[in-house]
Amino acid sequence: ISNGRELLSELESVSPDLLILDLMMPEMGGFEVLLKLRRGRRAGTVVILSHFDSPQCRSRCLGAGADYFLSKSRDFERLRDIVESISIRRGLANGPTESSSTKPAP
Repeated sequence: ISNGRELLSELESVSPDLLILDLMMPEMGGFEVLLKLRRGRRAGTVVILSHFDSPQCRSRCLGAGADYFLSKSRDFERLRDIVESISIRRGLANGPTESSSTKPAP
């Protein structure tokens, strides 16, 4: 997926447990995607991963419905912990189960 519009289109047919968004994406930025997702009550956990690390940007994203806001330069390591935590909650810690549906990446 190369831009925000493609992402929203793809999310019409899948419901990921985790979505990682960058604020700077072509055609539609991550913040706009986040707003549209939350208005439609779609997507599971949403992580914003960005170089824009101001308190105002962080607050704006979290206020709009992001579950996490991570700085690419300071918080990148936390992403692994978040993914592991979601995997454990979803019962995927040891890999997908038979009841888990997965869609191969394009």
